[in-house]
Amino acid sequence: MAIINAADITKSAVAQTMGQKYMEKEGVISALESGKLVDIGKDIGDMERGYDIFCRALIDVIGKMEIDEWEYRPEIQTIYMDSWEWGAFLERIKLDMPKIITDDLFNLVADKDYSKYEHTAYIPVVHVKGYDQASAFTIPLSIKTSYIETAFTNYTEMSRFISSLRENRNQFRKLVLDSYAHILVSAGIAISNKVTNTSIHLLTEAKQAGIIDASATWETARYNTKYNNFCLKRIATIREYMLRHNTAFNNKSTIPPSGRTNLFLLNAFEKDCRFTSEAETFHPEKLSVGDYELITAWQSFAEKHTTGEESSVVTTISNYEYSTVSKVMVDDTNNDLGIGKSAEVDLCIAFLCDYKAIGIYNQTDRVTSSYTASADFWNEFEHVKINYVLDADYGMVAFLMD
Repeated sequence: MAIINAADITKSAVAQTMGQKYMEKEGVISALESGKLVDIGKDIGDMERGYDIFCRALIDVIGKMEIDEWEYRPEIQTIYMDSWEWGAFLERIKLDMPKIITDDLFNLVADKDYSKYEHTAYIPVVHVKGYDQASAFTIPLSIKTSYIETAFTNYTEMSRFISSLRENRNQFRKLVLDSYAHILVSAGIAISNKVTNTSIHLLTEAKQAGIIDASATWETARYNTKYNNFCLKRIATIREYMLRHNTAFNNKSTIPPSGRTNLFLLNAFEKDCRFTSEAETFHPEKLSVGDYELITAWQSFAEKHTTGEESSVVTTISNYEYSTVSKVMVDDTNNDLGIGKSAEVDLCIAFLCDYKAIGIYNQTDRVTSSYTASADFWNEFEHVKINYVLDADYGMVAFLMD
């Protein structure tokens, strides 16, 4: 099984998720090498910046300790699939459509030779895919009990402090995994638009249908109730179509669909609909599109803008602009995704896929530790291994506002 290490894309993904600089990577939107994932290290309990700041800030023995803990809430959760203890990678076995022959049971003909039917081998067509590329990252944590124990009156308080360090590591792991989930969904958007050509161009369709004026732009259309209703109708309709056995939304494979779908809506688009369409129709049932997950940004919510001449260049960073949060930028140097060296998709407001089209499989966590006697500290290493699956045999549709 191939273990892929790609530290740069990990740093970039984390930075863009947070919208701020992480290690040497900027948090503004830029192309990600989506064909690769993952090796990461963050020393949460850094000896110099962590324990020193904590211990040297103490003037006297602690009377009460209040630890500022944080919790990361992942946006994408429906694509986390099975995990298993034994074996390495996922293998998918798919059965193609069987053949049909003439039924002679009720049309028996005298002296007709039926041997060619009786002794013909009707071998089923079987497709097998193996997903043997795993991504791995490690988060280290250094713990020096003797260095901080003088700051506490009992082991209970000290244990609580150390537990908070481990929980901080756990929350950061959730952030990294959610960043990778966004990369996986973004890759699906790029494939739908550039490879399988299944993307839906809502603004163009709405103009052709006479829903909005031919001169309308996406900036004006997003506030149009009829247009938002049209978009929701198209999403809901395509979602039901995807449940049927067809090749309209995949790579033209005749593999049967799973019978389940996942829908991701851009938060900004959902709010436009919720406070226009829903407000006017008094319909509270999730905008009539079924269950969905809200996405703040497919990739990043921050974008850098440069204006002025060479002598007076002004650089500004905008946050949560519609054109930024709806953008996908993918680098694919080795053409692993089939999109070419790079792809950019603008104004994506929703992504719909078969349940089996994208998924995170076999997430395994393991913690190892070591002790350094000369400096009296423990190192804990949390190792995470994941199998990221994107399968265009199953339907994927990107909905674009162009």
